[in-house]
Amino acid sequence: MPGTYLVEGSPSCGRGGRTCISTTGSFVSDDGTIVRTGVYLRGIPKPVKRGDRVRAFDVGEQGRVFLQESETGWPFLGPIAFGVLGLLVLGFGSWRLRRWWKS
Repeated sequence: MPGTYLVEGSPSCGRGGRTCISTTGSFVSDDGTIVRTGVYLRGIPKPVKRGDRVRAFDVGEQGRVFLQESETGWPFLGPIAFGVLGLLVLGFGSWRLRRWWKS
């Protein structure tokens, strides 16, 4: 659900980075049907200060809204899943190769 995020606390902007994190803010959907307070938003482009409004999306995750509608709370899930799958395939392949070599 698209809407607007209001930065209420002091955003944390790391050195050298281009984005900030706001741990305290509120979200209001464009149609006004969803109002969430005390939510978290990361990846806000610098410069940002208390009172700024940022375009955000509510995807239903508890305590958090996102800058992009397709974003999720597990950005590394895909690489981890493919890494585990790759290790399983590599292990099975080496096991089959050893069996074939010994026969």
